[in-house]
Amino acid sequence: PDFFDAQKFPTLSFTSTSVQAKDANTLNVTGNMTIHGVTKTITIPVSVLGTVKTPKGEKAGFGADFTIDRKDYGIQWNRVLDTGGTMLGNDVKISVSVEANQQTVPDTMKKGG
Repeated sequence: PDFFDAQKFPTLSFTSTSVQAKDANTLNVTGNMTIHGVTKTITIPVSVLGTVKTPKGEKAGFGADFTIDRKDYGIQWNRVLDTGGTMLGNDVKISVSVEANQQTVPDTMKKGG
């Protein structure tokens, strides 16, 4: 309860609002990150790791490593050590790996279909 308060806030989420190519291998994904009941708009650099064709369709791999400040999301808990420093830093490093399956659009949803 002192830190994440998982009983009250059992999930964190990220919902993308835009994706722009930075270069051939990197996407800037902007969206809303919600942690501890606080939502902030952030941009995450996402690496495009590649695609592969499988018997069940095409797959793509993506990865992201980024840092947030926990205090931006209302996570204030800390403890002062006997040596005078604090137990926790403010930076939280987040790593995400995604394997995505290509989806086909049903004919009824295609433009003019």
